[in-house]
Amino acid sequence: MMQAAPSLQPGRNSDKGAVLVMVLLVLSVLVVATMESMRLMQVEQVSSRIFASSLQGRSLARAGISFARFLLIRDRAEQESAAVDHNGETWAGFLRQDEIPRPELQTGELNGTITDEQGKFPVNDLIGPDGNFRQNHKQVLERLLEAPPFSLDPMRRDKIVQSLKDWLDADGIPTGELGAESAYYQASDRDYRCKNGPMRTVGELLLVRGVDGDLYAGEGAGTGLKDLLTVHSNGKININTAPEEILAALVNPALSRETAIEFARAAIDYRGDSRHYDFLGEVDWYRNRVPGYNDVQFPAELLTTSSDHFSVLVTATSGSIGASRFCVLERGTENQKPKIEILLTEVR
Repeated sequence: MMQAAPSLQPGRNSDKGAVLVMVLLVLSVLVVATMESMRLMQVEQVSSRIFASSLQGRSLARAGISFARFLLIRDRAEQESAAVDHNGETWAGFLRQDEIPRPELQTGELNGTITDEQGKFPVNDLIGPDGNFRQNHKQVLERLLEAPPFSLDPMRRDKIVQSLKDWLDADGIPTGELGAESAYYQASDRDYRCKNGPMRTVGELLLVRGVDGDLYAGEGAGTGLKDLLTVHSNGKININTAPEEILAALVNPALSRETAIEFARAAIDYRGDSRHYDFLGEVDWYRNRVPGYNDVQFPAELLTTSSDHFSVLVTATSGSIGASRFCVLERGTENQKPKIEILLTEVR
């Protein structure tokens, strides 16, 4: 008898199953690849938007600095007689002022402030060329540290003042009993040398013996030394822009602290009244024109009513991305025309 040939059907079924599995695998790979490609496209789109917003924010911030420079140059160019700077001028309003029209921003927001650095205490001028204290500067700094918001006791006040002198002067001899030269810093856990020269930034205060973070930055949202001291100055204080703490510290020590604070507030009210702007060029307006305080006397060598140094902080927002730029500007003249030089720039 002849035997029947074996069936090939099971083999064909196996081949078909393998093909099906292969097709499913390929489809799975294609699906995963497509989904990953779409994810990458979304990431690239988001990244592109972030980059565009960041670039636009930085451009807006630079534009804000340029506008500040324009306002300060314009202010000096328009002054026909003696230069006077006060908080009622257009530059002080900066982006809030409406005297100078600005183009409407379609895709971003710009905010900023101009601060007169010469309304602050010039810390590098605490000592003279001979390396000794300038007594009037020393007296003002001591009164500033004694009064609110710092209210330091005499020992800590003296520690800071003497250590500041040592930081600034060229010698290596500690001042008094509380001063600090390199030997002090190298023996501590900080292990650095005393500067023995002028400060380049006000942040160097944090390196000086006796100055901590709260004193420098202010407790909470309060005022700190960084707000009241400056390294950008010609050595004089503009009484038209100085804050209450500086004005009170300038008052002669014969008057009480309470009287000094009351006077400072009265002086700020006086100079803030637009009816008095024409008198703010008088370097003694504070005692001749503020009623009831003609016994107040400031150290004449520290006083001015005009300024050459300003800091500008601009914050630009485009979409959800923000960019900030901080600059210190020095205003001077070249060929009898005002000019602005950038002393410091920080991108934040």
